[in-house]
Amino acid sequence: MLQFVAPVREARAQDRVAEATRRYREALALDPSCNPCLVGLGQMSLQDRDFEAAVEHLEGALQLAPGAATIRYPLALAYRGLGEDAKAQAQLDARAEATLNTGMGRQMDRPGVFDPLLLELDGLAATGNVAIEARGVMAARQGRWTEAIAEFNTLVAADPENAVSRNLLAVALLTTGDRDGARHQYEETLRLDPTHSRANLQLGLLLVEDGREQEAVARFRAAVEADPGANMAYLNLAGALLRTGEAGEAADIYDALLALDPSNAPARLGRAFALIRAGRHAEAKTRLEEDILARPTEMAFPHTLTRLLAASPDGNVRDAGRAGELIQQVTREVQNGQAAETTAMVLAEVGSFDAAVRYQEIAIGLAEEAGMGELAAEMRITLALYRGGQPSRVPFRPNDPVFFPAPFKPPGAFDEPPAAGAGPQ
Repeated sequence: MLQFVAPVREARAQDRVAEATRRYREALALDPSCNPCLVGLGQMSLQDRDFEAAVEHLEGALQLAPGAATIRYPLALAYRGLGEDAKAQAQLDARAEATLNTGMGRQMDRPGVFDPLLLELDGLAATGNVAIEARGVMAARQGRWTEAIAEFNTLVAADPENAVSRNLLAVALLTTGDRDGARHQYEETLRLDPTHSRANLQLGLLLVEDGREQEAVARFRAAVEADPGANMAYLNLAGALLRTGEAGEAADIYDALLALDPSNAPARLGRAFALIRAGRHAEAKTRLEEDILARPTEMAFPHTLTRLLAASPDGNVRDAGRAGELIQQVTREVQNGQAAETTAMVLAEVGSFDAAVRYQEIAIGLAEEAGMGELAAEMRITLALYRGGQPSRVPFRPNDPVFFPAPFKPPGAFDEPPAAGAGPQ
């Protein structure tokens, strides 16, 4: 499914709506169960105020993934556009219930799009499992973790085959540092509901921490399939693939996420590093130029492109003039060892080897001051090249941390939603 939506990335990123629509429809013809395609068509229809088409596509997506809480908010907007307020409210109610039960939908949504947990206070006054669950959630939000865990244990004891209850208990146990207990409850959650996105994501993160990357990849794949709007699952799947050397597939997963959410900066940067590690330098160059236009204030994109233009082994990719322009832009904002090393690459590429030696020595000195002796030793190999009048042809060392991204951990499932209008910090 994911490979079908990758070609849409450029059209969506450049607002070529007609082309993006055509490509989504072509992907659906190949795979009628392509949920990201339906979601993408629904989102574009919503933007065009074609509310009937938006409802058709988003309802289809919801039928394929009924647990995907993130689909319900745009679907509610579409119903509101049609004047069907009752159906819109039903979607918001269902979304709020999913958020209360799983802690998944709200934190997977794009920043700034939130709804309150509807009927939560009424639930506190009710009897039975609903009241127990609500009391546990409120206790968790207030940091009363012993009480929260007790409430969730009561839920599990009352209905051991309830995946929602086990997931709540797992989240609380993980928050309090009981990894083994949390792992057991996540495994039980998935035994009962293998498509549970939150449990797949969190179990994958635990597996990463244990060094079991291949098993984590399977869990992240399941999380993506269960909820096509789960950005965190896409990022973790791509990151795990990149760390395990599957750079080409990692680039495809980043592309799939960017087709759904072109504004996702971590996906853009991750895609660049995945393409570089896969040896697809020409494609990385093209994408980075696009990224600079899309994210003009973020120096990571011109910095990465500078290294590629100065030190790629592909002569068709290297561009000393453009690299010189970019390094001036970068160093106005960034002064650190990495920037010094990049400056040395550019100077060596234009034949200024004495200056390249000076900047490489600065970078080595900063690495040694930071206690990074192994890195300093590797940088001395490049220093020897410059002293011998040779440029670097390695923009990033194979063991560079950029090829081993840290996992993306979701915020706490019991966190309060931000105030209206609050954006990412």
